[in-house]
Amino acid sequence: GFKSRPEGLLLLLPHCLQFHGCPHRVTFAIDNCRKCGQCPIGGLSALSTELGVSVGIATGGTLARRLLRERNPEIVLAVACPRDLGQGVLDALPVPVLGVTNLRPHGDCFDTEVPLDEVRDMILRVMSDERGFSRAVSPQGFPEV
Repeated sequence: GFKSRPEGLLLLLPHCLQFHGCPHRVTFAIDNCRKCGQCPIGGLSALSTELGVSVGIATGGTLARRLLRERNPEIVLAVACPRDLGQGVLDALPVPVLGVTNLRPHGDCFDTEVPLDEVRDMILRVMSDERGFSRAVSPQGFPEV
């Protein structure tokens, strides 16, 4: 199974999780989020702070690849649609990518959602440290590549 220290894990999020009408751009700085509750970004930001994992928000593959080069993670936990997850797995090689499929109640790339508890569970399964978190056994919501 895959395991990582919290600082070796990159939580990679798509910008379409952000509410489309939000005036606070979070793509380059998740700290710009005002945690108003209209989208999952605030909860994901709080979760990353609580668990000590790095977060990157990408507008597409080019920015995602740049974040991988800059952050150099041991493991990536990516939230994305199945198509983007599949391509992201290939782009990230040799870094392992675990995926959580986002929910698209308003269609692709617009006000998407992700269950916070699913992301939390995946992070806890990947982290392995003195607190005794277990290792990830298999990614959930992972597309066939």
